[in-house]
Amino acid sequence: LANGLIRNGISCQLINYSHREHTQFIEVSRNFQALVVRCAPGQIKAEGGDPAKFEAALRTLRQSGVLVWPSPDLVERMDAKDVLVRVASLSIGLEDTLAYHTQAELSVGMRRSVAFQPRVLKANRGTGGECVWIVKLKGSNYGQALGDRTLGLDEVLLVAEACDGREEEQSVTQFLEACHKALTEKGGGGIVDQRFCPRASEGELRYCMVEDELVSIVQRKPKEGGMSAVCGTGSTFTIHDPQEPLFWRVTVKFLTHDLEQILQAVAVSREQLPLLWSADFINSSPAGTVPMDERWVLAKFNCACAGLPQCLAARRRPEAPQACF
Repeated sequence: LANGLIRNGISCQLINYSHREHTQFIEVSRNFQALVVRCAPGQIKAEGGDPAKFEAALRTLRQSGVLVWPSPDLVERMDAKDVLVRVASLSIGLEDTLAYHTQAELSVGMRRSVAFQPRVLKANRGTGGECVWIVKLKGSNYGQALGDRTLGLDEVLLVAEACDGREEEQSVTQFLEACHKALTEKGGGGIVDQRFCPRASEGELRYCMVEDELVSIVQRKPKEGGMSAVCGTGSTFTIHDPQEPLFWRVTVKFLTHDLEQILQAVAVSREQLPLLWSADFINSSPAGTVPMDERWVLAKFNCACAGLPQCLAARRRPEAPQACF
């Protein structure tokens, strides 16, 4: 990314953010005309930093005239999972998407929804599949309709977190405690509740964007027997050109119809779109649906630190210390 800017005649330097040198970061950044932010809130928190403090610093820099891509306010609007509630009524949304912002809402809503069908619950902010849970009843005592019954606190659930895919038994009480922890500790608060789409196990499509231009489509498939295509879980990635015939119908619909509706739903203009961002889609149609009739729905946006799949091979790691692009 830095070399691409340099090749286009733009001076570009790399700054490694450390929460231990937060003040120095602000002072150095004031000397630049623009910042392209490449660290996600989860990465800052994992190092012991405070994502909210970092975002406040970016807002201060913007107010002083430094351009920041993406801006913290835009990340709040697009990157948080509650955007799925805003697009629920669109053709790329799931109409029964719910959101909980208090412990009481969570307890009532989750116990009703999971009593009806398998669900996916997602913390409003988070990366890498952290605090994204696939939740099912251990038995098959599902209700015939939403609201038919409410789970008892001692009923047993099968819960798998997307970041590692391991399924474990938890009581409703135990799972509510985990959700409440995410509700109170994750920046932005809130838990989003959607119905589980079984064909997520077949993989997802990630549309990688530069502003409003599609630059690649990444087909992400979970490892054999897995449910999540999150990096680090053994999933596989295939990079396709934007014109890939396999996904042409989905692509045309997204670029010519869905994108405009999404922007209206999240109150973002095309001029405000992040420099780099992506949209993930999963197949919500029943198995056996002919491809022309399949319905692909939005699973999430990523604009806090969208990946560049073409550069994955350049990551230096213990098994490839000399990797380069």
